[in-house]
Amino acid sequence: MDYSISELSEVFSCDLIKGELYWLPRDRKYFSNDFSHRMWSLHFPGKIAGGKDGGGYLIATSGEMKVRVHRAIWTFAHGSIPEELYIDHINHIRHDNRIENLRLVTHPQNQRNQSMHSRNISGVNGVRWQKSSRKWVASINTRGNSIHLGAFDSLEEAAQARRKADERFSFHANHGRDKYLDVEYIDPWLRVK
Repeated sequence: MDYSISELSEVFSCDLIKGELYWLPRDRKYFSNDFSHRMWSLHFPGKIAGGKDGGGYLIATSGEMKVRVHRAIWTFAHGSIPEELYIDHINHIRHDNRIENLRLVTHPQNQRNQSMHSRNISGVNGVRWQKSSRKWVASINTRGNSIHLGAFDSLEEAAQARRKADERFSFHANHGRDKYLDVEYIDPWLRVK
């Protein structure tokens, strides 16, 4: 469920550049006793709101209010979200809620910007090795239909056929990219001192 800007503004402040929600101080009336109010007031106001759910999205919960952080940030920036539209994370990283990484899309547009499937072993979205023909097979799924693009002797030819199909069917430039490809790798051993 989405909340209005006035409902969100009672509970959160928002940093659109960082893509973060922060807890605002609360009145005593929202708590069942003084102790709960004092404890909440000591720990939460000004802190980042939300934690990851099982799908990698950030969720902030306050009483009966359950807020998807990316949708709240969009609402703070642009107002309410029409019921039939979705918020797409352009770089596929579901907890990266910077406003520059969010866009309003239809369901088909959202489907045209997905990260590479975890079972892909060719390294190219929509291309697989077919053992029986000993060829690279390219295909694309659009509007519920799987379209065969051909069988090729080389991975490069199959990848080129798939890229052309991506353009023809208006797939996003990030479609099929590994979501962590552009994230800088930091060796954890460098932090050990």
